[in-house]
Amino acid sequence: MEEWYSGLMPSPLLLPAQLLIVGIYTKVCWDFTRGDGYFVQARPMFSQGVRWFGYIHLAAMVLRYIIRMGLYPEA
Repeated sequence: MEEWYSGLMPSPLLLPAQLLIVGIYTKVCWDFTRGDGYFVQARPMFSQGVRWFGYIHLAAMVLRYIIRMGLYPEA
């Protein structure tokens, strides 16, 4: 269990954060199922923000992997 627990977010905040993510995902899926709603309509500024967030997240995960493998090659 210690390998899965990062300690970055305290347990009392983790469940509400996960429920928020599931709620947003549900709203996105519901909008696409109906073919109407906030997440179906084209919003260029929103899509650019999401795209840049994705680029930054990808770069951070690649950098994290490189650092971790450098520090703990046996992992």
